[in-house]
Amino acid sequence: KSEQYRRSALTDLFTYDWIVSLLKGIWQTQTPKFAGVLSVMYVDGKVGAIHFGMQSGPLLHSWFPAYDVSLGKYSPGSALLLFLLQHAAEHGVTCVDLGKGGDDYKRMFATGGIPLAEGGVDTRLVSGAVTRGWRRVREWVRQSPLREQARVPIRWLQRMGDWAALR
Repeated sequence: KSEQYRRSALTDLFTYDWIVSLLKGIWQTQTPKFAGVLSVMYVDGKVGAIHFGMQSGPLLHSWFPAYDVSLGKYSPGSALLLFLLQHAAEHGVTCVDLGKGGDDYKRMFATGGIPLAEGGVDTRLVSGAVTRGWRRVREWVRQSPLREQARVPIRWLQRMGDWAALR
């Protein structure tokens, strides 16, 4: 997943010790009401796709899916998700939450959706305005044809440390 974050010019969450500790704690929690779920698909003895999520009763929340990009033409992530869906009921799962976003694989596997809103409240007037402006620009770049060209300055900003301060 760290490699995917780097390719996508996103902050690698796994560089934060507290996040890694939290995920390990979730993974080690195995109760009927809440459990960490780790699924791995191997191809020729190597990890082809991996998924980490959480199960709460009948709900499985997909949290960190990833796959080996060298196997991309075989869709290993989708193959693992299909396997998870096929065997979900055996583990008491009746609903799988694939999370926000309109990724192709989510549209392909979804049988429905729940409207989702997100936001924040910032009591500091100037900081809130800067944050809102930054988010608008970021969303515009992500949706524009210039997305690929924008990766170069984004990576430069990341190296300079400014990106984290702006997020």
